[in-house]
Amino acid sequence: MMKMEKSKKSVKRLLALSTAMLMIFCVFQYGTNVSHAADTTVLQISRYVTTTGVVKGDKSSNKGTYEGNWNANIPIVKVLPDLEADMKSAADNNWYPHGKDGANRIAYVEYSVIFPDGVTIDNSKITMSNTTTMFNGAEFKREVNGQTVSFKFPLRDENWKAIYKYYTNDGGAASDKAININIPYTVSANSVDEARAAELKNIKAEGNFETHGSGTLYNFTKKVFSTDKASNSLAPEFSKSEVFAKPTVPTHTQLINLDADLRLGNDTGSDAITVDENADMNFVGVLDVKPIKNQMTSIEEQYQAVSKNIRLENLKTGFQAKLNLPEELKFAGDKEATLFGGNGTFQISKSTVSGQTLTVDFELVDSNNITTFKKLKEEINKVDDELKVAYKTVRFADNAKPNTDYTATGSVKGYLNTKAVNTESNNAINFNLSWNGKQSEAGKNKLSPNEISLSVRYKAPDLQDITKEGILYGDMLVNNDTQNKNVYIAKKDNSLTMTGLLDVTPIKDELSELEKKYPASEIPTNIAVSDIKTSFTATMTLPEQLDFMDNYSVELLGANDKFEITSHSIKGKTITVVMSVKGDVKTFKEVKEAVEGADAHLKVNVMGVMLNEKAKSDVNYTINGTISGTFSAKATHLKSGKTINFNYTWKGMQLKGGEDSTDPTTKDIKLTLKYNEPDKPDAPDNPKPDKPVKPNDSTETKPNNKVETKKEKVAPNTADDSGMTMIAGMAILSVLGLGFIEIKRKNSSIR
Repeated sequence: MMKMEKSKKSVKRLLALSTAMLMIFCVFQYGTNVSHAADTTVLQISRYVTTTGVVKGDKSSNKGTYEGNWNANIPIVKVLPDLEADMKSAADNNWYPHGKDGANRIAYVEYSVIFPDGVTIDNSKITMSNTTTMFNGAEFKREVNGQTVSFKFPLRDENWKAIYKYYTNDGGAASDKAININIPYTVSANSVDEARAAELKNIKAEGNFETHGSGTLYNFTKKVFSTDKASNSLAPEFSKSEVFAKPTVPTHTQLINLDADLRLGNDTGSDAITVDENADMNFVGVLDVKPIKNQMTSIEEQYQAVSKNIRLENLKTGFQAKLNLPEELKFAGDKEATLFGGNGTFQISKSTVSGQTLTVDFELVDSNNITTFKKLKEEINKVDDELKVAYKTVRFADNAKPNTDYTATGSVKGYLNTKAVNTESNNAINFNLSWNGKQSEAGKNKLSPNEISLSVRYKAPDLQDITKEGILYGDMLVNNDTQNKNVYIAKKDNSLTMTGLLDVTPIKDELSELEKKYPASEIPTNIAVSDIKTSFTATMTLPEQLDFMDNYSVELLGANDKFEITSHSIKGKTITVVMSVKGDVKTFKEVKEAVEGADAHLKVNVMGVMLNEKAKSDVNYTINGTISGTFSAKATHLKSGKTINFNYTWKGMQLKGGEDSTDPTTKDIKLTLKYNEPDKPDAPDNPKPDKPVKPNDSTETKPNNKVETKKEKVAPNTADDSGMTMIAGMAILSVLGLGFIEIKRKNSSIR
């Protein structure tokens, strides 16, 4: 028996201990969150509260009624995201939202609207509506007690899991589901002063949301979330209604010019300011407001006897500053404006960019609560003697040119309008003060002295000249034979094809080296090539024993439509071919495409060369060739503006492996041929011609890129392409590549 009694006592102690531990755990887990949430979470509702109304009464009767509406259209689902984590936690724990009225009674939002004394509230016209699913609109309650209207908005009577689902279904933070409250009210005034008094009164509102995580541990799991406080004017502009007769009020009007200046940083810019072409320029507008402080002192001295009793009504004051840019400047980057020197009295209210003009409005902070002249003077005296507006960011536009002055102009104006009323005599004066900025003498811009202005410019890019001499490697072939082993043996009466060959492999290699020096993203797009002038000339001179036929033709092979022959002509025994890059080359990208698009060997074929009657059998005849060229161009790095003027010249040299077999050590480009057929007497039916006979071409198919012409005549632009045009492309790349590489070695590379 004793054992049973001891066992019962042990069980009771264990139950008591378990209950205590559970209570401690719940208080710790939930109550701690309560304290934290209550201290930090405020439901933002005031922004959704407004007051509107109309004035009723006979004109000039001095008796009027303001019929107003206090309205709150609260997107409650959007207001609750600060509690979302708490709701989800409660849903995950399958808790129930016990409310303020006790355990197992659903929680609700309680909201109270407090009207000033003298306001009539029509309870029968108060309306409530609900579009959410998480709140139970059918159970919304209201109660009018004196000047206070109280509302209760309960959740649906379900656990947190269901309510949280309603919350998410309503759209959560993105939802526009709302609870709407509308309270009609009236306030009467029998004089303009009573109407003014009503204007100064506010309707206040605030509320809370209380919930408990546990019914068993009800008092230990309390959470209270407060709303912010709303305060809205009871009867805005009531006294301005035509119901109230307007007394004659004198007006004090005054315009004062204030010194102003436009600066770049601290530079007032008497002369044009030189900056980097790519600089971010932050202009600063400066206004001397010390005369305004003196003006306040003067008004105070004028009305010294009553200044402490001056009440201000409908105070409105502010400034507007503008920055106007010429077309060669532009707003970029942040496009922001910052006010300095306001010291909490003035702040920027709006900043907008329209075309070439940035407009900044700044106004008196909390002017609605500055209701006495004394307070106004105190606030203005807090301001620095100079107000400054910094404009970000200005840059040179693409159409700006170096060494050219560009002038930005500014303007600033301000105003202060208020009605000053003697609180003892009720006498009033309207003050209409205005201020206009004028360019200060100290900061005058010599280029535009009568405007608030500043001029800027940038220097022309650094220039550098590079002059180089280079070598072009070439070869000469006859009927595709380079003649480096033996003298070429021709047939006396055959038409020969002479070929000038140019090896462009070194140029392609040069391009590869150039790409190593400059990333691919730099070369194609960031370096512009302009003012290109090329003249690459190849010649071939025949000995007296060979002639050009009357219908000789010229063709270009291997250019792949990247280069062209600009002209070719014969004078005496020499044919001259002039070539250039095809099209208008402006960037490295185009140069690169031209060079890479051509074959490794470019060939210019001259078809229609024959031995004449002066030629003797088994006698060597040498044909000589030359290659020369000039190239000039201006290369500009589009970002840095650095510019290099290139002037290059080239001389030709025999390509290794194609040397004349009769003179294998020569660097001259030449070729030797002969014929060894015995001379034959002329036959009566086949007389020997006095000069080479034109080959029969009536059935010959000419290549598409073949150009036919007659001796002694120039035929420019008659061929598709030319090997020497490839020389032009090679020249450009060699010039630019070597030029830029050399600059880089000298630490003056284009960047």
